[in-house]
Amino acid sequence: SPLLVKVEHAHIAYALGYVEEARERFHAVLNGRSERSCEEGAKFEARRFLAYDEINNLHRPARGLALLEEALAQHKDHPELLRNRLQAWIDLGRLDEARAEAERMRHMAGLEEVAAALLKKIHEKKAP
Repeated sequence: SPLLVKVEHAHIAYALGYVEEARERFHAVLNGRSERSCEEGAKFEARRFLAYDEINNLHRPARGLALLEEALAQHKDHPELLRNRLQAWIDLGRLDEARAEAERMRHMAGLEEVAAALLKKIHEKKAP
């Protein structure tokens, strides 16, 4: 599948330190035409990577949040997507939404520690 191959190439480029090339390849996947249903996984992976990149590396949480919302529409309880959305909300000052989501995540298997750390971060951000 062409899009799946592009995703693999993008991951390899990123691992080798070619960050701009990786971004370009992931954008190409996102903008590419899906010819098979299996290629939707490639688009999901591109959204996941680009959202993380926008939030954590490029410090553009609003752009990352838009990508996350698209990905979460398909995978509503994906742990990494949820964690990144919380980070975007914190960065954007949307602390009430972040706190509510972190409280929900505290009751999800495997996310208890992540949720606790994010709740602490939210509390520190709200403190004067």
